[in-house]
Amino acid sequence: MPKKNKKFKKHSAGADAAASSIPKMDAKMKKKAKDLLIFAAITVVVLAVYIYFVQIWKFQIIFIIYLAVWTLSVLAYCFYNRGFMSKDITEDMLSPYWSEEKKKQFIESVKERRQKSRWLLFIITPFTFVFIMEIFMVFIMPRLYSMFSSFGS
Repeated sequence: MPKKNKKFKKHSAGADAAASSIPKMDAKMKKKAKDLLIFAAITVVVLAVYIYFVQIWKFQIIFIIYLAVWTLSVLAYCFYNRGFMSKDITEDMLSPYWSEEKKKQFIESVKERRQKSRWLLFIITPFTFVFIMEIFMVFIMPRLYSMFSSFGS
């Protein structure tokens, strides 16, 4: 009677453990896909509204409104999250005069604030995309057009 290969059993147990971790990754991927779809939908709406107002010759009005919304969102995000300094903060970085409990409470509040202010990113990102598209259309496209039109002459 042949002996069973023990290495094969260890390998199959490892494969079972790896297979059990796939649903965790799948849930994360679904959340990221959902967030990406929300970002895309909001961006399309914000860009469509912007283009509509530019087409009816209301550029200054829509630009000022968009700039105000974007600025207020960025400032609110920065102030609420206490700037960007506390992103990856550890207890060692905090004041030595604070108690351990206060340090842990501060770190937890940073995580909580980042979660609560996450919705602002769904405003900031599409408006940033609109401004990038406007800069591209106003400054880069004319230069590219003139550069490539000179080749045809």
